[in-house]
Amino acid sequence: TFKKIGSGVTPGEAEISANPRARSARLRAAIRTDAPPRAGDFSIFGLPKLPDPKLPGPKQPGER
Repeated sequence: TFKKIGSGVTPGEAEISANPRARSARLRAAIRTDAPPRAGDFSIFGLPKLPDPKLPGPKQPGER
């Protein structure tokens, strides 16, 4: 987990005129805390559940 530092920095007019895509940019900074990381929730990506490679799976043709 992280602790946010400040509110972020937006590009100035000179940066925006030199690089129009910078309009939507925002530079943020954070410090890692001693708290353990949170568990990730990958269900939002809609990926199929894959079998655990450590567990035995179905036998392949010709396998004993």
